[in-house]
Amino acid sequence: MIHMVRNMKHTSSGSILFEVVLALALFVFAAAVISGGFSASLKTAAALGLVKSIPPPLPKPPAKKPRNIKHMTVEDARAIHTSIDADNIRAIELLYKVVTGKWDGRFREIEAIALTEMSRIMRRVKPKQIEHIKINMELVKLLDVDVRIVMSWDADSTDIDLHVVEPSGEEVFYSHNLSTIGGAVSKDLTQGYGPEEYMLRKGMHGVYTIKAKFYGSNSVKLMGAVTVKVDIYANFGRNEEDHKSITIQLKDKKDMITIGQIEF
Repeated sequence: MIHMVRNMKHTSSGSILFEVVLALALFVFAAAVISGGFSASLKTAAALGLVKSIPPPLPKPPAKKPRNIKHMTVEDARAIHTSIDADNIRAIELLYKVVTGKWDGRFREIEAIALTEMSRIMRRVKPKQIEHIKINMELVKLLDVDVRIVMSWDADSTDIDLHVVEPSGEEVFYSHNLSTIGGAVSKDLTQGYGPEEYMLRKGMHGVYTIKAKFYGSNSVKLMGAVTVKVDIYANFGRNEEDHKSITIQLKDKKDMITIGQIEF
């Protein structure tokens, strides 16, 4: 008790009054924040002399324009479906011409690759939609494989070889066209547009590296770079099929070019 009295004797009355006023001001400021928001609290603080000036209010954000969203109608969906059907039917017509046609020796085994593509697309249409094509159904057989890779290019008289390195490290290409696990590469096409194909019915889990060896082209001097497209399929011919495409351009002869990888 004596200790407290001594301390009070050394405290001026003006200091006590300032502390009381400050506490009241802070209380009023807090109450203004709760009841009127931050803007109202700033006005209260300015009136009490706690702040020198009130900053201008922030500009209101511009009103959002309503988005004009057009929902798909039943007619729209039918039109899209009809267009897809028409594209599939046209693709089957053209591929069947490749399958049954006679081709130059530069395009060896292109019939087999076209037949694989045609059989896959035929699953997407109804039999009645392609009756007019008169397809020999004895030729049709859907191949469902774990891994399929198809490489083609846009320049005639061009030699590009497809190489696939399997997870085991074994490399499959035209002169070693059948691997230990069954990966097969099609015939080597040296003077046309391709395609060259790799197929593996039962895949080994791991990473498959896709490479191309560009030997050159008699068309490069006239056309510039050669555009190479690689279509990569996992679970080809199945409902869970996954398809990706890679496109690159080749201009100079190189020993080997890595195009990409697929993990199965």
